[in-house]
Amino acid sequence: MTQPQILAVFADAAADPRFPIALGIAALAGLVRGFTGFGSALIYMPLVSAVYSPQIAAATLLLIDSISSLPVSIRAIPQCNWREVTPVTIAGAVAVSRQADDRSFGRGSARSPGSAPAPRKSARLRC
Repeated sequence: MTQPQILAVFADAAADPRFPIALGIAALAGLVRGFTGFGSALIYMPLVSAVYSPQIAAATLLLIDSISSLPVSIRAIPQCNWREVTPVTIAGAVAVSRQADDRSFGRGSARSPGSAPAPRKSARLRC
């Protein structure tokens, strides 16, 4: 995408009548995080999901939260115990990529909106 196209996407997003509501929700969630150090997702996710969709809420929360925690993370890197952090990071990356892969090929638990859950098979007890 060229720069004018990117600016057009942002202009369209800002012109959406729901955008000021989402901006207010983000400011409230940021205020809570500023006072407590956590909890922004508890406010942001349900409210923005009601205004937009859960997918938009999750993606924007990840973007905002990653950018806002980057300075703290950079300062904490020298204090990190890499023998503990590395295995957990690798396991998390593998789990997230597998889940994304399963959903993209239709093997995951994601259903299309409005579809009914698959019927459960009744289990028989054997004595």
